[in-house]
Amino acid sequence: PKASITKTSGITLNVGTSGNVTPIINLIPIDLEGATIRNVAGFNMGFIIRENLWPGSTVSIVKSGDII
Repeated sequence: PKASITKTSGITLNVGTSGNVTPIINLIPIDLEGATIRNVAGFNMGFIIRENLWPGSTVSIVKSGDII
């Protein structure tokens, strides 16, 4: 799998139709195997806090399959 390093630029909250809240981690855009990656799902706020992900955090993005 290919990987690239970038920084987070912010976190936004997405409210789904069922009312579930999913944090979306906004990234400084990177090109990874022809796809521009700008956002990734943060699963839940517990994950964000546990992984210490805040604006300005350095993250590694790995593409292990097709991005839709």
